[in-house]
Amino acid sequence: MQVYRRLPFPDLPPRKRSRVHWPKILSIVVLGFTLMLVFRAVRQPGITAMPQNTAPSLPEKKQLK
Repeated sequence: MQVYRRLPFPDLPPRKRSRVHWPKILSIVVLGFTLMLVFRAVRQPGITAMPQNTAPSLPEKKQLK
């Protein structure tokens, strides 16, 4: 048994319920996050990007008296 509702504008076709496509939304979010990480890694090279022959020196220790 189907309940018939009177639409305010009977000339318009009935609206379909829009579905959320979660796999597409999730893939877009993951792609954006990955691109953000790649851009950040390219812009700010880390400690591994230093030349191999120069090691970072430790701060000098103060002498105890």
